[in-house]
Amino acid sequence: LSYCYTHYLELATAANIISMVLAIALYTASFRKGAKLAAGGDTGSPIYDFFIGRELNPRLGSFDLKVFCELRPGLIGWMLLNLGILVAQYER
Repeated sequence: LSYCYTHYLELATAANIISMVLAIALYTASFRKGAKLAAGGDTGSPIYDFFIGRELNPRLGSFDLKVFCELRPGLIGWMLLNLGILVAQYER
């Protein structure tokens, strides 16, 4: 677990790149025909719509990307990062 502490910058960089690529892909996918838009997701301002999110519940089949990205990896990753920092501090 101390790997998380020693490679924090690399992990943060990878997380930012992955999240930006996913955000751009979901934003462009929200323009497809039949996409269910959120209440405030179609204001006409591309910057606002990008950060607020256009599509209500983006999915890949039955897999809900919004629930997955908000809950699972973020909370588990945060816990693992905290444990890694704890282990690294204990080893010193």
